[in-house]
Amino acid sequence: MFAYIDNDKIVGYFSLVPKENGVMELDHLSILPEYRHKGCGTEMIKYAVSIDKSTNAKKIKIGIIEENTILKN
Repeated sequence: MFAYIDNDKIVGYFSLVPKENGVMELDHLSILPEYRHKGCGTEMIKYAVSIDKSTNAKKIKIGIIEENTILKN
């Protein structure tokens, strides 16, 4: 579990779990509404990718809410 902290306040969160065959699963990424669309999510995903590379994982699967078209795009 990882938190995104801004001025001593947790404003975002995600989990990254190792799965079989060199796959990592990124899930539960959430950001407080007033911090959305300001780059926090991008930074968290970049951090997850850096962890993925350090563990020699081959792929990251990302779980998203199907109805969230902004996130899907």
